[in-house]
Amino acid sequence: MGYASSRPTEPDRSCLGTGRPYYASQDGGLKQLLQAALAANPNNAPLLSLSTEWADIDFAIRPLPSATSNQIPLQRPEPVEHFQDRKTELAQLLDDLQPGQVATLCGPGGMGKTALASKAIWQLAPGNDPPARFPDGILFHSFYNQPGADAALEHIARSYGMELDGPAQAAAQRALSGRTALLVLGGTEEADDLPKVLTIRNRCGVLVTSRKVSDAPGDHQDLNPLPTEDAQVLLNE
Repeated sequence: MGYASSRPTEPDRSCLGTGRPYYASQDGGLKQLLQAALAANPNNAPLLSLSTEWADIDFAIRPLPSATSNQIPLQRPEPVEHFQDRKTELAQLLDDLQPGQVATLCGPGGMGKTALASKAIWQLAPGNDPPARFPDGILFHSFYNQPGADAALEHIARSYGMELDGPAQAAAQRALSGRTALLVLGGTEEADDLPKVLTIRNRCGVLVTSRKVSDAPGDHQDLNPLPTEDAQVLLNE
């Protein structure tokens, strides 16, 4: 669901000094920085050596692709048709979903973890715009039938149009650099290396659903069975 953004044909150095990540590409610009450094330090041996090595190479400084309005991923689970009670749990989850934090829903299969997660996500982003607290969108990955951490990391990278020219973890980390998105990871009890995915979140929020309490890196919600009356209503719907 990610789209590669178009890149300008002229060097754009507006990212320098602003804290936005940048990379070098063959287009004509990095050499100018070297020339400026040499002008200030004309006898610097390492700079002179680089000038010789780069004589036939042209580089440009470009910012990493930014998600524009039509490129921001909104990967939400299917909306829940029938949602019974769980008002307290929903309110708590919505409060826990914050940039830089990991919210975890734990409980046995059939407790409604996925339904609660879906309800919260659709309440955060009911339309075509990302939630205000996660302006760079929502990414969803289920580990059921695809337990590899690298598959999740590749999905994150591709969602922002990143090319996978190296390790998936590095590509995903570049994709999330400078961004504030919500990562929704379902069925993490099946994941072969959940920490590998969580370590690249940077300032993104994360929602984890799992049958294993050990998957929770911090505080978590344990979902208990619904009261008999509510469960009966849900079964009848």
